[in-house]
Amino acid sequence: MKAERASERYNYFRQGDILSILKERDEADYHISSVINMGSDVDNSIVSFQEISSQLESNDVFIDFFSVYANNSIEKVHQVQWLRESSSPFSIALSQRVLYNDFYLYASIVRNDWDVPAIVYIGKTSDLKFNEEQDIFDYLYVKEKTPEKVAELISNKSLSDFVWKRLISVGKITEGENIYFIPDNIFNDLPIEHLTLRSDITVSDLYDIVRLSSAQDIKAIHTNRYDANDKCIAFGDISYTTDFNPPTNLPEYCYCETMLDRKGLNRLSGTRKVLRTIKDNINNSVIYSGTEATEEEFYRLDGNSPEILFFGTHGYYFYLYELSEEEKEYLYGKHRTIAMTDERKEMYASGLYMAQSYTQNVTTDGMLTANEVSLQDLSNTK
Repeated sequence: MKAERASERYNYFRQGDILSILKERDEADYHISSVINMGSDVDNSIVSFQEISSQLESNDVFIDFFSVYANNSIEKVHQVQWLRESSSPFSIALSQRVLYNDFYLYASIVRNDWDVPAIVYIGKTSDLKFNEEQDIFDYLYVKEKTPEKVAELISNKSLSDFVWKRLISVGKITEGENIYFIPDNIFNDLPIEHLTLRSDITVSDLYDIVRLSSAQDIKAIHTNRYDANDKCIAFGDISYTTDFNPPTNLPEYCYCETMLDRKGLNRLSGTRKVLRTIKDNINNSVIYSGTEATEEEFYRLDGNSPEILFFGTHGYYFYLYELSEEEKEYLYGKHRTIAMTDERKEMYASGLYMAQSYTQNVTTDGMLTANEVSLQDLSNTK
């Protein structure tokens, strides 16, 4: 973890010696691989049907989405980059053709009194066409995600029928029951729990629905309860547009204003009510808001995390094909691009916006990456 953070400081701010940092990182990786039994970890990650059904109560439904490659692709054209010479006020839009794999989408449904899970075929991703010119790939990956487009997507009846109609029927799910689901494929990018079923009534209005990260989470749904003595740390009502002075030793070609400029991020004033509710109802709570909700405060939770952790902020995800070379350099450093997998790069290209800070002792750019979160020991958080 120490080596990871040292490499982060070098990638962002050119602090430290890259060769010694990489050597320390390699030694850490070797040590980890030598003491961890990967086979045992894989075995422990497997959850059987019997284990899942034993954790469910009569009003619980478990749904695990999965997909199978359909052996065809969908081609889309993206506006992927703007080039601008420093001496010119003009920009040039570049387009790029991107192929998206098509998939057959399925779901496995489990109830506590079933002898076997029910496997439901949902359809192909390419079947989700809203009109002659718009399909699910346009909505999720091609078109600009304006609030109007998101609202249009969520309220689309054909989409909610595509996802939920057969699942509710086969699973014999009635109003008020609990649905625990693990998303897959496009459902990772869709708020399927908030799709409109009928007359402005969403899935989450009719069912108590919870999105899980893995089947392991099902073991804790009825045992990992909260109590009055739990501690809560909450980040919200964050100030994104504080005066931020990045180090002067950033490369001249590091053109990343679009990432560092927070003028387009509105302060989420609605989270103030959430923070007040937390403070009024949880005695042992700590609130970080405004300019105090920084990455530094989050890092302090490493190995000492509270039972409840709340974030009320903007998230971000940069598609790798949309990033300029300078932005890639800023996110994960040119010295590691060859060895890094796309999955690892995406850990650097996604995360949460926090308040920025730059002092003599601590430098944070306000971009809490998924990779940085993964390095923290938050095992105490329920």
